[in-house]
Amino acid sequence: MLKPGSFFQSNFQLKTRAPIFILLLLVAAPGARGTTLVHMDVVDLTHSAQVVARARCRANTTRWEDGHLWTLTTFDVLELWKSTALRTAAPRTITVRLVGGRDRRGTVLVDGVPQFHPGEEVVLFLEPSAAPSATPSAMGELTVTSWAQGTFRVRRDRHTHEEIAVQDTSGLRVFEPATRAVRAGGLRRIPVAELHQRVLRASAGAGRNPS
Repeated sequence: MLKPGSFFQSNFQLKTRAPIFILLLLVAAPGARGTTLVHMDVVDLTHSAQVVARARCRANTTRWEDGHLWTLTTFDVLELWKSTALRTAAPRTITVRLVGGRDRRGTVLVDGVPQFHPGEEVVLFLEPSAAPSATPSAMGELTVTSWAQGTFRVRRDRHTHEEIAVQDTSGLRVFEPATRAVRAGGLRRIPVAELHQRVLRASAGAGRNPS
């Protein structure tokens, strides 16, 4: 398992001296650099997440709290596929808090943490933010389940014009606990409609599909 010290050395690209503390589920791949995530398929993500939404990024802001730099992203909710943690049944917007970001004091980049740009559409697996748990401003904010694994970018196929979801981990490595093997991870291309159906089936307790 990845030790906190080795995480700071190998997975942070720090251009600031501000301290930062993070808890995450990562493993170290022997002889490999960068982040390796413990694999979660769509069923795992759906069960872990309390909110699954298709959304459009509106804006990003950064904030220093207790010596940590956070990026808060506002999304317009287009479709709500699952919701057990939102205060309103059909919110128009949600705020996602993730560690790292850029501001005038410096840059904190964290492997595996997604970055969002205004105007882009995504499908996000979300849960209540617990960092920093004692900060009143964090109330009602969400964070992405398993970071890159819980982030799907929505694209349109140039030939068929079908909406396609691409998981952020398609460019990273994932660790399979059952086989103790590391492989290239992510759903590189899955129709948004199929992803939606997988989430609905998982929410209803149906069996899993390969992913």
